[in-house]
Amino acid sequence: DEIMADCQAAGIYRESKLRGAGVWLSDDGLVINGRDGVWTSDGKVLERVSQDGAVVYSLEKNELDIAPEDAAAAPEDVLEIEQAIDAWEWNSLSAGALVMGWTVCAVLAGALGWRAHLYVTGRAGAGKSTFARLLGAMFGKAAARPTGQLTQAGLLQTLGARAIPCIVDETEAGKSN
Repeated sequence: DEIMADCQAAGIYRESKLRGAGVWLSDDGLVINGRDGVWTSDGKVLERVSQDGAVVYSLEKNELDIAPEDAAAAPEDVLEIEQAIDAWEWNSLSAGALVMGWTVCAVLAGALGWRAHLYVTGRAGAGKSTFARLLGAMFGKAAARPTGQLTQAGLLQTLGARAIPCIVDETEAGKSN
């Protein structure tokens, strides 16, 4: 009886209420759902289930290993990443800036009304897979790295309710790195 009463009090389950790992937009501004808690961008700690039950911040598949007390990247850290990205031979002078913009959008994916996509193309041996590994290393466990034959259903299942970067090395059928 208690379980049924609690379920009725929580209301109808709606998948749209579920927020997995990532940065989300709410009435309080940006909300970060990390492995060790949920908090706003100004440091206010929130409950995983909002008071009104409007949103549930899930722990499932939550490997976003950040905490409110973690320091933001220093300018020299950002410069090091920019230099690593600019070390590739790009066809466009703005490609490095576009990649940096994608990394920001990828982190803020749940707060955006759309998902930014980045397609890196080039001849065999140009370093596309190495570049994908570099991006994967920057995000660590906070990025999805699906492999194998990719379908929309498979990608959605891999991501779940998480708003995290998804790095796909190869889009052809078969195993990828």
